[in-house]
Amino acid sequence: MSVYVEVVIFNNAALDLLTALLTLALRRKKARRWSLALSVALGAAVGTAYPLLPAPAKICAAVLLPLVMTAGFHKFASFADYVVSLGVFLMLTFATGGAVLAAVAISGVELRGYSVLGFVALGAAAAVAGVRAALASSGKISRPVVKAAIGLKSGVRRVSALADTGNTLTDCASGLPVVIASGEVSERLKAEGEGVCGFVEAKTPLGRGTLPIVGPLRVEVGGRECKAFAALTESRFDGYELILQNTMFGGEKGRKI
Repeated sequence: MSVYVEVVIFNNAALDLLTALLTLALRRKKARRWSLALSVALGAAVGTAYPLLPAPAKICAAVLLPLVMTAGFHKFASFADYVVSLGVFLMLTFATGGAVLAAVAISGVELRGYSVLGFVALGAAAAVAGVRAALASSGKISRPVVKAAIGLKSGVRRVSALADTGNTLTDCASGLPVVIASGEVSERLKAEGEGVCGFVEAKTPLGRGTLPIVGPLRVEVGGRECKAFAALTESRFDGYELILQNTMFGGEKGRKI
């Protein structure tokens, strides 16, 4: 059976896009759009040419292609973050291939040579992207990002802060609220010479753990200043740099300086 090369490219691109979006969804990461597009294009090109490659080139392509494609999906906080995304992408790649083979075996129809496979994968990718967009939109409505400022020894740093009603962290000794700082802000606080004064159990975008705290610091939200401790993390937050405590916005505010 002869197959148009355009159909093969389309199928490969649609499957690569679906796998990439599923990886981002499972990792709860925001895509780097242009890098993601280049990764999908590269995967489709190599996948189309793969049957024509000599054996050594096939081995190199099979080993290097996932490494390169994963690097273009999203911003990585660390090498370990990259390895996790790579593992998820590889598992989804094998799972997608297994699903196709299962559909072929059950239906008795050879799907890989027809554009219907590409259309199904493209539709699934659109569904994944749509669900992510809807969830992100609802999340922004229920948890708005506001402007805030942190008083440092060298001056004031203005940041985007998440009004997260789920953050109820409070320093037991002083009763002051505890904000959660992103990795970038945490590095800046360390560079300013802020020493660790305790630890707190907290939940961040990367999971739950014990975080060191520094402070108290001057934090301004909505034109009002309050004192707060900052829990340090190594996480890269999506669209904000600080997670406010729930008494620092809305009705009740933090303690007035």
